[in-house]
Amino acid sequence: TVVIESLYKFSGESHEFLTSTEYTQFTGRAGRRGIDRVGNAVTLYNPMVQFSQVQKLAEMESLPIKSSFSLSYNMAVNLMRYHDMETAVHLLNSSFAQFHADRDVVRLEKSRERMARKLRSCEKKIACDKGDATRYFKLRTDLSRLEKELAEERKKRRRELVNRELEELAIGDVIVLHRRGSRHAAAVLGISEDKYGNPRLNTMDDRGRFLKVSYHQFPLPPQTIGHLTKPFLPASGKAAEKRLRRALASFQLPEPQEWEEDKAFSAKTDLAPMREELQSHACHACDRVERCMDTCRQMQNIRSEMERVERKMEARSDVTSRKFNNLKAVLSRLGYLEDDSPTHKGLILSRIYNECDLLLVECLEEGVFYPLDAAETAAFASIFVFESRERPVGRRQGRGKSSEATAAAVIPTPALQEAITQALAHESRIKSMEARENLDLLRPVDAGFVKVVYEWACGEDLEYMASTYPQYSAGDFVRSMKQVLDILRQIKEVSEDYYFSARVSEAMDAINRSIVAYTSVVDAMEEELETGAVP
Repeated sequence: TVVIESLYKFSGESHEFLTSTEYTQFTGRAGRRGIDRVGNAVTLYNPMVQFSQVQKLAEMESLPIKSSFSLSYNMAVNLMRYHDMETAVHLLNSSFAQFHADRDVVRLEKSRERMARKLRSCEKKIACDKGDATRYFKLRTDLSRLEKELAEERKKRRRELVNRELEELAIGDVIVLHRRGSRHAAAVLGISEDKYGNPRLNTMDDRGRFLKVSYHQFPLPPQTIGHLTKPFLPASGKAAEKRLRRALASFQLPEPQEWEEDKAFSAKTDLAPMREELQSHACHACDRVERCMDTCRQMQNIRSEMERVERKMEARSDVTSRKFNNLKAVLSRLGYLEDDSPTHKGLILSRIYNECDLLLVECLEEGVFYPLDAAETAAFASIFVFESRERPVGRRQGRGKSSEATAAAVIPTPALQEAITQALAHESRIKSMEARENLDLLRPVDAGFVKVVYEWACGEDLEYMASTYPQYSAGDFVRSMKQVLDILRQIKEVSEDYYFSARVSEAMDAINRSIVAYTSVVDAMEEELETGAVP
């Protein structure tokens, strides 16, 4: 049973009434998964809330419950710390996330069964004593495909041959040019390339037309019929142009040459046997052949769709455990796991709870924090917890908006700049490993709050902070500072260096003052009152 003590929640700035989605999330926890078929939710009486408000929330249309379960590096290390591989995989496959994936598999399986029934129905339609329609369809389809491939190959070979011949031409050569069904003598005035790297000729034909031609204008390799020792250019004037036309008119055009097919290529691509087999097939002369072919095409489409559905089913089966294996590969490569057991680094990672957990431990292990003073340590820690409001909904966008914010952020000291540069290098290295394993777990760091934390840790007062950074409300400011405090506390707990731990404590004290310290005390008092610790 779930007991909802209050229908109000604190948003960081004010107390607001629960939305229907939030109410559904709370009441959705009622009942033990796999044991209870019904869960009960009780809302405690509050004189400030009308019964109709509670009734409206309870009667809202049920929302689908979606799993927010997500694997993390910390989770993987802790699983391997306390369980063997078989047990860890079993636990993951029992998760609500895998339940959702399995439910998709059931839906896909039903879809596949419907397609299989359609396929059997089509097979009955084309069943015939005269001949095998599926065999005839395959012959016809294969022949059509091979004819298209052969035509493309011939076209490619001709283009390559024509281009080779064009590349060997020189300025002054006279060639036969094919244009609109007629042939003309043309002089090559210049040679260049088109945007695809194919040779292109600047020519003038025997009618005085200046033309740019490439392999498109040559159905056959170009015929060279002579050479002009003194090339004539358009800029040479009308008189030179007339002399060139007279010179071109003096050339006799030879008979058109025929395309000579490569005998080896022709023998290799001879489709005559397939055509003969097709024409001799029993279905070829049948008056129902086209109807059978339409049914065969439908069967082909159904089979393609079934293969696509089966690939989807395979991808969703044990999706969580496969992702876990990929995650383990990254951890092993970085030295956090050895023979499926956490190393010393792995044990440190098991105590860090943060979306940038792996990157944070890498920075600790590589000594990125150590050159920083207390204020710089606090500011640097903020990159692992802060998220700019401009970040897109799909937060794991590789080096996306958050990296743009990091690049545009004002970094107050050279030491901080160097630390952030090193952190980005480690982030890039981890993201590359994730990409190889088809993972996207690590949240990009965000340096958008670094300068704010640094100035607050250096002792600037609240009035200065409010006037300098008006984009942050009091609630946002306090919440972000508490997140920095929390990650500093975790860093201090895993640190084995006395002097570094002392510096982290100093950083925490520098942040936990004024309004930040006041709200922390109020929160602690409210918690004590709720738990009954204070009489």
